Amino acid sequence: MEARYADDKRTLTSMVDYDYGYDKLNAVLVLGTWRFDNRLTLTGLADVRQSPILTTRNALVGQPFTSISEMLGVFTEAEIRQIALDRTSDMTTLALGVSKPLFERFQINADVTAVDIGATVASAGVPAIPGTGRQVFYTTSFVGSGLFGARDVNVFNLRYGSSPDFTLSQVTWDVRLPVGQRLRINPRLSYGVWDGSNGIHRETTSPSFRVLLSLRSRYHLEAEIGKDDFLRTNGADPTIRESSIGNYINIGYHADF
Repeated sequence: MEARYADDKRTLTSMVDYDYGYDKLNAVLVLGTWRFDNRLTLTGLADVRQSPILTTRNALVGQPFTSISEMLGVFTEAEIRQIALDRTSDMTTLALGVSKPLFERFQINADVTAVDIGATVASAGVPAIPGTGRQVFYTTSFVGSGLFGARDVNVFNLRYGSSPDFTLSQVTWDVRLPVGQRLRINPRLSYGVWDGSNGIHRETTSPSFRVLLSLRSRYHLEAEIGKDDFLRTNGADPTIRESSIGNYINIGYHADF
């Protein structure tokens, strides 16, 4: 069931997915926005669902079978349905965001998101997966246009996350520069720090450069070259120090219809 409401300032979208076969709510989603006269926009999200979406095929996770028909040679239908339930966890996502244009060329965005993924149950030879606990992420971004040219867009992003198992801090600078009518270049630089409750410390530096070429009105060619510089240390044992560098190239295309 879906329901939607919209007026000049507010929108509200809701969805409920109920599975009669398993007698369980598969998903409940509520998403709303509210635009004020001063151009401030509030956004809210509540998403409670099964993860993955509950189907009998979830029983195949971790099994040597490729189909439910093969599983029926070993398990009864009732057992398979229970295994599917055991492989499925509860997931809750709550988010609240605010955005505000500043002058004519700038905008600031901020949001907080809380995610909690529940544990799964051990059965049919597949071990249980513990829950994540509540993970909370705070994000602030500053968007500016026309800093280096008439049509460029710059995004400065700060992100912080915390959970029972880790904390995460990340800063990103993303630049989108049009060159002529068909070519767009996109340099990007990201630096992140991850600290685990077990003393593990990770630092990741990721520069990349992407090129997007519009061949025709609907077809686009995309190429990206990047690098990931990774450092891992252990506060409990200073002698442990691991570093690695990965380079990658991606080439692809997409078409709009």
